[in-house]
Amino acid sequence: MKIRAKLGDIFMIPVQDSKYAIGQVLNIRHGGELYIAVWRDLVGEGEFKRESLLHSSPWLGVLTLDALIWHGRWPIIDNYTDNIGEIPRPYFKLNDSGVYNIVDIDLEPIREVKSGEMDQLINKTTVAPIVVQDAVQAWFGIGDWNRNDDKLLFEYVIKSSAIALGGAR
Repeated sequence: MKIRAKLGDIFMIPVQDSKYAIGQVLNIRHGGELYIAVWRDLVGEGEFKRESLLHSSPWLGVLTLDALIWHGRWPIIDNYTDNIGEIPRPYFKLNDSGVYNIVDIDLEPIREVKSGEMDQLINKTTVAPIVVQDAVQAWFGIGDWNRNDDKLLFEYVIKSSAIALGGAR
């Protein structure tokens, strides 16, 4: 049976020996693209407590695809939407006919990129879910952390959100 991700779905990303990282679907775009957050804590099967999402910040903030949810490899264990509005969204730079704009995840322009912001923003990137899983496992010592995995860190979401929304005020 194919599983369709829904806004607020909380799912488990396998790490090792029945230990999982917890992720949450924060936005669903056309074509199965998801904006997800992943928390750093490991839990065993049946150990997840929703409150853990409310009392800690996400560790990763990623645009990815729904394939591993669709095929049941990232099992859905809960659904919760009350916290979604409190979690920042990433912003990106987009070249439109030689003019760089800051855009949201739906590619809606926010404003033109200002001097000094260009190197702080990345182009919109969607990564395969296995890249997310590999990064999570590498963080916990299974495999190697790739320098490109740094772009998945929630720090980028916070920084890009501050640039986009701070400059619009």
